[in-house]
Amino acid sequence: MNQITSALNKRRARRCEVGLEGPFLLHTELFELHRQGPKQTDLYGSDLAVTVTSATTPPFVKTAFFQFKIADQNQVRIAAHQLKESAVCSAVFERSFCLAVDPGNGTLRVEPIPKLRSAFPANDMTQTVTTAKWLHFTEWLIGWLHCTIGPWSSATDAQSIEKLLQKYAVADPELIATNWDLPRDYSPAKAWLSAKFERERG
Repeated sequence: MNQITSALNKRRARRCEVGLEGPFLLHTELFELHRQGPKQTDLYGSDLAVTVTSATTPPFVKTAFFQFKIADQNQVRIAAHQLKESAVCSAVFERSFCLAVDPGNGTLRVEPIPKLRSAFPANDMTQTVTTAKWLHFTEWLIGWLHCTIGPWSSATDAQSIEKLLQKYAVADPELIATNWDLPRDYSPAKAWLSAKFERERG
């Protein structure tokens, strides 16, 4: 996790081809989310939240939450408590995915957390799951950006999941409405990557 977040935490402002008219710049920010639990421990909904925003009309705003796993020959170990923690907040849960990295065959595969939880045996603490039929990451990414996978957000929604992430990023409760009923020791993710495509001003 530390290697992934350190690689992401490089400020970028690159010209990117994003399939839109005119040149765009990509700006990224990485936040380590505020820890509120005792001795800096938290219930974490995910390892990493990723928000993609574009300055289009209407704006594109979408967030996904990832739990990272190391797979071995298309097999990955899933813990029941991690699935339970991702479901603490419904807005996080419905956007949550397990990303399995398999060094043996060099694959990245993705599966929705709600699907994993619904298939999890009720009394088991852990379960070994095959990833062979999970989506390849590139296939998942195209579907996610086309909004055939995962819900999108409204840029004008004062209670969007992005506003909740912003609250944890700056540790300011005033940024969010009080009716987010979440435990004090809960954090939506360990880190949040915000990636914004903005039109280049010429």
